[in-house]
Amino acid sequence: FVAPRFYLRHLERRRLQKFEAQLVDAITLVANSLRAGMSLAQGLEMVTREMGPPIRLEFGYALQENRFGKPLPEAFEAMKKRVRSEDLALVVNAMNIAMETGGQLSEVFNRLADSTRERHRIKGRIATLTSQGRLQGIVMTLLPWFMAVALYVLDREMMRPMFTTLPGQLMLASVVVLEAVGWLLVSRIVSVDI
Repeated sequence: FVAPRFYLRHLERRRLQKFEAQLVDAITLVANSLRAGMSLAQGLEMVTREMGPPIRLEFGYALQENRFGKPLPEAFEAMKKRVRSEDLALVVNAMNIAMETGGQLSEVFNRLADSTRERHRIKGRIATLTSQGRLQGIVMTLLPWFMAVALYVLDREMMRPMFTTLPGQLMLASVVVLEAVGWLLVSRIVSVDI
């Protein structure tokens, strides 16, 4: 019953990572089209023609809402709520502010592309530096269970009291709790927010 929910979360995370990876190119494409003299809607239309899913679908949906009468800032606010990406939220907020104050959108998009690209580079560097800690956490979490299975296969009589007696069951429960606490601690140590 839990597996479909985990699989769906995995697919959502993978889609969000792909969207965020495409966002830098989309911002750059919009900035270049604005610099070439196109309107913002035309630049966004370029994104839906030139780029692949999932960013093409999201931008296309926002442009379709705009064609049906929803103002562009509101369409992108709805997209920000749908996608839940920090990078997209930054882009939408900056775009809305620039549209309200009359700022030059091409310059705003260029700066956003640069800062988003740098942020992705730093995230990649942090993921590389913390990968050893994550792997150690996985090994340390799984090692006792592999050892227990190996001992059970080699000598069942030695492992039987672990499952049949109260002290053995209490030790088994404490191992489960300590493993969970250890996994949470390791995952908190190696997770770094930017």
